[in-house]
Amino acid sequence: MDYYWVGKGELAGLTWNDLDFKQNTISISKTRDEYGVRSPKTLNSIRTINMSEELSEHLKSFKIWCIEMKKIYNVGLKEDDYIFITANLEPISSNYISKMFNALKKKHNFERFSAHILRHTFVSILIAEGTAVTTVAKIIGDTPEMVMRVYAHSLADEELKATQILSSLIKIE
Repeated sequence: MDYYWVGKGELAGLTWNDLDFKQNTISISKTRDEYGVRSPKTLNSIRTINMSEELSEHLKSFKIWCIEMKKIYNVGLKEDDYIFITANLEPISSNYISKMFNALKKKHNFERFSAHILRHTFVSILIAEGTAVTTVAKIIGDTPEMVMRVYAHSLADEELKATQILSSLIKIE
């Protein structure tokens, strides 16, 4: 699934009313961690982004599963329920996400593997594919300046490619 644009606290804080299946959007307006639920750390982190059709379908199916599971316990699904829950219907924590990644790392003998690494990989791929820095910043809830600072190495590769393209276009024989 394509959750790479979101931080662990943002993921743990998503509720069903943050999803708009008609518009295929996700609104990120809060974070949830060991300190509770609060606004994200920056204004740029408050955002509404598009979700892919594939992600939308996965989440719709997951919502049906959640409804069925809650019926077993005679509990109804509320729109302000957290989306991501454990097998015993408890909301996941940001620590749960870290533990999940650590288990995957151990199982598959990955040297380095985390949600943050997936986020960096996602951003690096977007930049390598030529996605505008402003668009990348909006998706991940950062500023264009921060994206340029953190991913300067990826941007330098793109600058070199652009220079080579320009050079080939003006080459006189």
